[in-house]
Amino acid sequence: MASNCKICKRNNSSIFIEFNKYPKTISYLFNNRESAIQDQAPILFLKCNYCQHIQISTDMPQDFYDDYIMTVSHSPKMHNFQLEQANQFVNKYNLIGKSILEAGCGDGNFSEILKSMGCNVIGNEPSHSFRQLALKRGLTVDDKFINETYTNPNAPFDAIVSREVMEHVPEPIDFLTNLRRILKPDGVALIEVPNFEKALRENRYYDMFPDHLSYFTKESLTAAMLISGFKNIEIEYGMDEEFIYAFATNNNISNNEMVLSVKHISEDFKKLNVEFKNIVIWGAGGKGISALGSQEDISKVKYVVDSDPFKQNKFLPSSGLLVKKPEDLFNDKSVDLLIITNLAYTDEIVKILQENKFSKKVMLLSRSGIVSVNLN
Repeated sequence: MASNCKICKRNNSSIFIEFNKYPKTISYLFNNRESAIQDQAPILFLKCNYCQHIQISTDMPQDFYDDYIMTVSHSPKMHNFQLEQANQFVNKYNLIGKSILEAGCGDGNFSEILKSMGCNVIGNEPSHSFRQLALKRGLTVDDKFINETYTNPNAPFDAIVSREVMEHVPEPIDFLTNLRRILKPDGVALIEVPNFEKALRENRYYDMFPDHLSYFTKESLTAAMLISGFKNIEIEYGMDEEFIYAFATNNNISNNEMVLSVKHISEDFKKLNVEFKNIVIWGAGGKGISALGSQEDISKVKYVVDSDPFKQNKFLPSSGLLVKKPEDLFNDKSVDLLIITNLAYTDEIVKILQENKFSKKVMLLSRSGIVSVNLN
């Protein structure tokens, strides 16, 4: 019995459904009846009691997929769905002329559609039988499994596609993580799996079989994508809700812009200390406290004003600045610069300044530093 959930990795599962007799696989048909009858075994499916993911208790050996084949692209309905889905993906992310890897491309039908739309497509398919069909279409296809050792000379790619693959892999999180590894930092992904929500809704126990190791709902697919590091996940359903798929981006969280913002604001404070004699800050909230408390030199800042009476006549941490009433600002003729740090209420503060005919220079914290505000 599998000990850990394939999504959340917790060891907290219970039996979801079990069969004393079930086909060992649904991908092979036999040439003689006796062999066909013998292809049966008990089978057990588990539910994670924490994240509710459904999975098989014992994984299919990966060499099973060396000659795996189950084509569906001969179906007009499937072909039309693939055309619609490919158009949606390409148009959504402007992928014409971009590089795309289809992981587990099968017979190559979807890759061929993307190629016909002007995309530069590379296929990946470990199954020898499937790969030969894709190669006959004139596609470039490698034969490796997507894992931590996978490499491709065309990587990193602008986009990744994986359709009807993730339900077969023993470690879906590792699979998705390694797809992200060969994706550009601003790359995008299309990940499709069978929709287990429909099976649950219609009590279709016959949608469960040994070839599929995981059974995804929008929640478990979203969770898998998030855990693997994908962002901006959008869930869609296709072909009468038989399939569920996710669009996602590979937006890595970077500190580059934030580090620049720290630098810009610090430099601006230094310049303003030289240019102005008496500076006042509006905003004793978290943003103001952090911005002021992180500066080396705020000697020209006289005090802070805030409309909250509970903050008035108290001192800010780190900077030690006194908080006063807005009325104190309007009565103080020595002030020659006001900096707004209470960004959520900027429009409200500007209105108060206008009503009180405040005529001195006003500036505001921003991503590019401390910028001027026009009160007119």
